[in-house]
Amino acid sequence: MSAPATTLTPNTVALMSTKDTPAPATPSTGEATPTQVLAAPEPPMPAGEPTQRPFPVLFVAGLATAGVGAVLMGAGVYAGLHSQSLANDVSQVSAQHGTWTAQDQSNYDSGKSSATAANVLYVTGAIALAGGGVLTWLGWPRSQAVTAAVAPTPAGASVALVALF
Repeated sequence: MSAPATTLTPNTVALMSTKDTPAPATPSTGEATPTQVLAAPEPPMPAGEPTQRPFPVLFVAGLATAGVGAVLMGAGVYAGLHSQSLANDVSQVSAQHGTWTAQDQSNYDSGKSSATAANVLYVTGAIALAGGGVLTWLGWPRSQAVTAAVAPTPAGASVALVALF
């Protein structure tokens, strides 16, 4: 028959034997000595605790990418407003049947360039925002908690499955 296990350190356990294996006794106490040391399993993580470190690389990269996407979208708004302002100037000259000057041609060309830049910035900003969202989601610390429940109802049964993400 074995005596109860005695904890030596947080991750090791010494099994004490009193009958199965003859163990030398100490002259003063007569206690048995440890005969086998086994590694104890790591304690399970409590439900709801993240299994990853608080700021994994994908999480931070996702936030940075989404931030860049937001800045690109803001620059697209600015370029679009600038393009609209130049288009209004050109339209005003046309509506007043004014003389088309070199400055008006420059405003027209600059407005077209600003509109193109706005469209490019909108698209790249949206792609960066979406990519940042995906990276943030992939890098989000996961929880091991998945809860399932079955409950009786008057019409049969109800099943619920809850997973944290």
